[in-house]
Amino acid sequence: MPPRGLRYRETPPRAAAARVVSAYWAFDVAELPSPDFVHRVWPDGCASLLIACVGPQAVASVIRGATRDAFDVPVVPGTRYRGIRFRPEWGAYLLGARAADLRNRNLEAYTLLGDEVRILAAAVAHTTNDGDVHALFDGWIEQRMQYLGPARDGVDANAVSQAVSLLMQSNGQLRVSEVAAACGVNPRTLQRRFVDAVGLTMKQFAQVRRARGMLRRSVEEQRPERFGWAQVAAESGYADQAHLSREVTRHMRLTPARVQDRLAEIEHEGLVD
Repeated sequence: MPPRGLRYRETPPRAAAARVVSAYWAFDVAELPSPDFVHRVWPDGCASLLIACVGPQAVASVIRGATRDAFDVPVVPGTRYRGIRFRPEWGAYLLGARAADLRNRNLEAYTLLGDEVRILAAAVAHTTNDGDVHALFDGWIEQRMQYLGPARDGVDANAVSQAVSLLMQSNGQLRVSEVAAACGVNPRTLQRRFVDAVGLTMKQFAQVRRARGMLRRSVEEQRPERFGWAQVAAESGYADQAHLSREVTRHMRLTPARVQDRLAEIEHEGLVD
């Protein structure tokens, strides 16, 4: 196979940022697979900060809220995209917004973060080494945490963080009642706090994480090619292959086979989340 012109990679956050960040990511666009190619971003249930760079210039800084549906983004050859995927329960808080106001939206980052994001973006654009970019992200997150203070601490916040972790670790295969019992919180109370922090219901978030687990298996282990979609469905927590096909088509707007084709157009490296 000839070298692919799209390269995506993820890196775990350093210890100081791990409480609030799921992953740092990078997407390099050298050339497009076809002239009419439009990149499709798979849902992850998280808010993200994206910085687009061309040479030493930052050309865009965008905040994307949590979503359960894939969305299309035109990408330009020669552009480097660098980003922070926040933990679901922390993104809106760190960005100074309500999770409900970010849900399913792309926002110019300056509208929420002001000059600090322009300073960060300019520094990222002048840096080509991933480790240096991550150090810049670490420093910015530390400053945001100091500025915002410990308002996210407390029993409710800890329960939401535990619920998020359980759903992520299980790839969305736990029931809401099971998660609430594990957290020791009334299900209705946990549901309300979860939506306030994440912007999605627990059921919606579980659907997103189930699909994301399936996508990761497809990328890292080539499960569909090796074992077929019926086994992938069973491993991913779907009732059967038809259930997988319905949910994937609804939320990705592509059939599972077309999703697999899309994933094959991108070189993936070091997936974390």
